Amino acid sequence: MYTVLLHVLAPVLICIGIGFSWARRGVAYDTGFVSRLVMNVGAPCLIISSITQVEISTTAMLQVSGAALGVVSGSAILAAIVVRFTGGEWRTLVPPVIFSNSGNMGLPLCLFAFGQEGLVLAVAYFLPLTVLHMSVGLFIVSNAEGGTFSRILHTVRQPILISAVLACVMLMFNLSLPLWVKNTVDLLGGMTIPLMLITLGVSLATLHSSNWLQSLLYSVLRIGGGLALGIFFAHWFELEGAARNVVILQAMLPAAVFNYLLAVGNNRQPELVAGIVVTSTAMVFLVLPFVLPFLVNS
Repeated sequence: MYTVLLHVLAPVLICIGIGFSWARRGVAYDTGFVSRLVMNVGAPCLIISSITQVEISTTAMLQVSGAALGVVSGSAILAAIVVRFTGGEWRTLVPPVIFSNSGNMGLPLCLFAFGQEGLVLAVAYFLPLTVLHMSVGLFIVSNAEGGTFSRILHTVRQPILISAVLACVMLMFNLSLPLWVKNTVDLLGGMTIPLMLITLGVSLATLHSSNWLQSLLYSVLRIGGGLALGIFFAHWFELEGAARNVVILQAMLPAAVFNYLLAVGNNRQPELVAGIVVTSTAMVFLVLPFVLPFLVNS
């Protein structure tokens, strides 16, 4: 069991630790630039590279994406109920429960736990969450100008979404890239996961909260509720093997750092959201040693 945990968690924790210590030492790190580089170049290349390297059915990917949407919907209902009975601003508290860290943390965890097939399925889970976060998530918290059409147009023009459509077309029609293109895409995609994790570490080192009790409540809801919903929808879609395990693992991950960035940009109690991100991230590393061996060995 400890060997499995070491193989899966050590690379993730080391990369996060590098980013965390980098920020604590006060060394400059342009999070905005790195995030844009990852989302506009690295992640699109990783999607094409991973999907075209593994033989996997589009049905399995669609089922995983469907399960992801189910988890998001269920999380929204749970969060709304808790906010209704405990008080608080729903525009602040609901998004961190809905949108988990399925990219920065989910992709590497699924890769190390379930191999290349796990990475492809993790991408299938990550994509709908990314689209929803950039559209619905922005609608929830945003005070910015701009109509519905302009926001939809902004979402569909994202390179990460375009690359997903391209990869699915290649998968459906059994198309392949020229070798020089494939090598370039593989090279650029390879930077994505390390940079995601290092950036996560930098972000965690700079977040601060003033309400740890409320942060703890919504962290439990994010991880515990997500785990229960992941198990439910994996069973609902009759998923087995790596697909089932990826859905369960992705569903229980902590709140995404992007929730904090949106809260800062729209003045939605950013310190409270930061507390949920930090607390849920710490909590998940306490839970993973009990969940991961079960998933890896099942």
